[in-house]
Amino acid sequence: MKELNDKNRAFCEEYVNNGYKATLAYSTVYDQKDVKAAAVGASQLLKQQRIRDYVDLVEGNFKMLGQREGVDKTTLIKAIKEMLFATKKDLKGNDLPDWQARNNAINTFAKLA
Repeated sequence: MKELNDKNRAFCEEYVNNGYKATLAYSTVYDQKDVKAAAVGASQLLKQQRIRDYVDLVEGNFKMLGQREGVDKTTLIKAIKEMLFATKKDLKGNDLPDWQARNNAINTFAKLA
């Protein structure tokens, strides 16, 4: 089987790191400005078993790193819950919903689920 080159490995790492946005990962690593071309390139890479295997390896490394640092599913869910109910003060000191934090919590949870 053909070995991965540096860009293949970088694509896999960026793909996992950015929350599985394949087109963005391809655009970043291969400096591709054309979104359609990046989407096609990313799709072609993800069809390859060797790429999927390396993605699995990267995911496993992230999981081990998180566990070593004391980050597990429970910790993540608690953090997402805090973000989901986040508030911020207005100029008068009143609590208002922090919609940006709440939206980030929803997006993060959706990616995990």
